[in-house]
Amino acid sequence: MRSYSETFAALLGAQTKRPRFALQISFSDAAADDVWIKSHADVDLTAETGTVLAARTQEISVLSQQIFPDDGRATIGSFSFEALDTSQSLTTAQRDGLLNDAHGLRYRIVRLWVGFVELDFSEYQLQTTQIVAEVRFAEGVYKFTCNDIQREARKKIFEPVKLALAQAIDAIVTTIPINGDTSLVEALEHDAAFSDAPSVEVA
Repeated sequence: MRSYSETFAALLGAQTKRPRFALQISFSDAAADDVWIKSHADVDLTAETGTVLAARTQEISVLSQQIFPDDGRATIGSFSFEALDTSQSLTTAQRDGLLNDAHGLRYRIVRLWVGFVELDFSEYQLQTTQIVAEVRFAEGVYKFTCNDIQREARKKIFEPVKLALAQAIDAIVTTIPINGDTSLVEALEHDAAFSDAPSVEVA
């Protein structure tokens, strides 16, 4: 469960809210390469490392992780946002990242910080950490689609063995000709109950 400071929780529960947002995009492992996009001019990021862009966030959509215990399944969260490319600052940041350091935006880490107008940035809360999956641009607005960083923890446990037929076969063929490393195919031992090649190890 997410925990908030007492001040943040009080503002979150207030009837009238004036939220503020800041997006931190990490172009590399060095904090100096971070770029920041804020929702309002009054979000003070002067104490943060990196470059604060003139670009402004617009629509922000966050889908949290969902767990369905009755079905035995879960979904990993997703995140999308739009940024108005004010003074082409975001375009310039991307171009500089590519030309100077070969740092593109795809697969970079994005952090969404959430606060309120009454708070200093040090009191903002980290809402989500995501990986940039896609970036689109139209009419001066960038649209980012991101995936939850937990997706990076997913590993393939089984890698299927894939081989190709060397030639066509028919229904009476008992040995299948294949191209590829046949040592990858594990033999299967037939017991006496098999009607085909009983008590024989076959591959």
